[in-house]
Amino acid sequence: MNADSTNASSYDQIPYPSFSFPESHPRHLAIIAGLFGLQTALPAKASVLELGCASGGNLIPMAYGMPQARCVGVDLSARQIEIGQALVTKAGLKNVDLRCMNLADLDKTFGTFDYIICHGVFSWVPAEVQKRILEICSANLSPQGVAYVSYNTLPGWNMYRSIRDMMLFHTRQFNEPAMIVGQARAFLDFAVKAVAQQQSAYSMLLKGELERLRTQSDAYLFHDHLEKENNPVYFHEFARMAEAQGLRYLGESTFHTMTPVEFDPEIQKTLHAITDKIVAMEQYIDFLRNRTFRATLLCRRDNKLVRRIAPAAIQKLQVATALQSVSQTPEVWSATQENYVHPNGSELRTTDALTKAVLFTLKDSWPGWQPFERLLKTVREAALKSPLVKTLVVNEENLGRAVLQLFQQGMVELHLDPPQFVTKVAVRPKVSALVRAQIQEGRPLTNLRHETVQVPDLFRYIAGLCDGKRDSAQIASALEEGINSGVLKMREGKELPTVPADRLKYFSGVVANALAFLARSAMLQA
Repeated sequence: MNADSTNASSYDQIPYPSFSFPESHPRHLAIIAGLFGLQTALPAKASVLELGCASGGNLIPMAYGMPQARCVGVDLSARQIEIGQALVTKAGLKNVDLRCMNLADLDKTFGTFDYIICHGVFSWVPAEVQKRILEICSANLSPQGVAYVSYNTLPGWNMYRSIRDMMLFHTRQFNEPAMIVGQARAFLDFAVKAVAQQQSAYSMLLKGELERLRTQSDAYLFHDHLEKENNPVYFHEFARMAEAQGLRYLGESTFHTMTPVEFDPEIQKTLHAITDKIVAMEQYIDFLRNRTFRATLLCRRDNKLVRRIAPAAIQKLQVATALQSVSQTPEVWSATQENYVHPNGSELRTTDALTKAVLFTLKDSWPGWQPFERLLKTVREAALKSPLVKTLVVNEENLGRAVLQLFQQGMVELHLDPPQFVTKVAVRPKVSALVRAQIQEGRPLTNLRHETVQVPDLFRYIAGLCDGKRDSAQIASALEEGINSGVLKMREGKELPTVPADRLKYFSGVVANALAFLARSAMLQA
């Protein structure tokens, strides 16, 4: 993403991949704000501004999912705006406006917005542009609006900065972006070999970071690590810069990072003894975590916030979790410890019956979610039927407390509205018009949870056929036609059945598997 005139040409030469970022979605921002007592505009009809929108990979899916919202994106790269506009036209969207412009030209006459998003820009521009970003967040934010700004943080980025300095030193004599990237990769290969046999703490850390960078795309390597500007800051420095523009710290988009749950109680007690100021607390936690990145939420300074979240704040929301029990038959209502795992690698161990009941009740809804009221009703009925439950009280407050604790641990999601997708395949399955347009444009695919989804080529083709007019048999027939015509290539070495009945069975099976995948991936509309 780009917003600085000094590097616009580099983004034109090597466009940055433009993806969706779920934590930047207004529906998510509204939940965080609401938990802290800030009643923002309803996202469905809100106004949204994205600074450095690139080719709209984040903003365009927002506009699709909120057809009554007004979405405006600005970026200095004309090439990326053109790419984004082509997708807007292909998807038939009328509520998104992408503009090629400099942030210096964006003033109060641009209007106010309920949500301002600036992802992947702040650390890659000089100090005067950083100041301009925060000035826009102040001048163009509605009274109860929320601004989202992501940036690299210290002390964690110190190691990345060291590797960046090494690559910049090696590539200093080159000017063309492609040559710079090629030479940077050559240096990374050399450095990995050089430290391969070393066992010092520095070499072990260096090896891990070098290996990680070697697998990244050219665009990521060039724009995230080799641009002229890359200015990580300490969190307290960012907060002070925001305060100077009349803004205040609201919270983090990754809400669970605000709770130091990974530290034992004695450490948490000491942290609270050191300071009762939220900015200072967050900075101390960054020191202990060696944090590298933040996605911080800001609001106007005159807004009053509530820092102690009550369980009642959960009761009007909807709840989801991807956690799965390690045990096939978890003991929900006993004091037995049960272990749970998340697809991202997180783990949870608990003996709390109410917590286990919440996770057991939600498990079959994923990737969808349930209203708190339905969750309460189901858990309460299950508790009444269990002979093991004697003293446990299942009410709004206790269940709200259990859900809130899980949310603070990053183990459940909270949502404002019912899902926009279905998890059961309809007779005539329909993939969103946006995804079908993304397929035609060769873009990354965005599901209806605002996530970028990696979809195999064969399944991408099938998704493009799911327009709500074909049933499974017709989709299978269209798939076979695509292969026969050469539009779609079969995997090398794969031979199709020659017997008509076997051939029909094969294509029907492929379509069934693809539709099941699309349903699990939240890509099917009602």
